[in-house]
Amino acid sequence: MNKETITMILGGIVLFGALVAFMSYFQIWLRCLLSGAPVNFPVLVAMKLRNTPVARIVDAYIVCVTVGMAIQIEDLEKEYIAAPEDFELYVKELVKIHREETNKQ
Repeated sequence: MNKETITMILGGIVLFGALVAFMSYFQIWLRCLLSGAPVNFPVLVAMKLRNTPVARIVDAYIVCVTVGMAIQIEDLEKEYIAAPEDFELYVKELVKIHREETNKQ
């Protein structure tokens, strides 16, 4: 094998790896976009690099945005990192408080 063939094979492997990584986040990104809670692609990758459960945080973000809350996904991720065992309770309380404030107005 010559250098060009080896370079092509290595390039193909790298390209395939990038495609697999893109496709694994594309579904989550598309779900955010279609639900009206868009998230930038690099944010999803950064969340994975920080070893946080991307799908769990994205689902909570979608719920919050759907009820009309003005919240950033980074805020939800910080809350998850601070107390992962209480994350669902935290999101439910946020939604409950937002609905109460909305009903008062």
